[in-house]
Amino acid sequence: MRNFAAVNKVQLEKDYYSILDIPSHSTQEEIKAAYRTLAKKHHPDVRSTGGDSSNYDPDVEKFRDVVEAYGILSVKESRAAFDLTRKKNPHLYQAMSEE
Repeated sequence: MRNFAAVNKVQLEKDYYSILDIPSHSTQEEIKAAYRTLAKKHHPDVRSTGGDSSNYDPDVEKFRDVVEAYGILSVKESRAAFDLTRKKNPHLYQAMSEE
């Protein structure tokens, strides 16, 4: 007997707009500004506390997500492809999106 539990589990995709905390109709300037703000906030070098490693929390995964989101949304063609995929499969993005 087969176990179909893995087949029914849908993997949620990353919603790059919610990662950058911007609406989907944002301009390129707004995308860039949001990226710069979040990159500064979550960059491992900026967040380090000098020699005190007990308070060091780089939040590297969040920084990687921000960089990935900007990489997709900053290029016109990849943003259009992402928007199309998001429009065709909204159920994959609903849990993450707050729009």
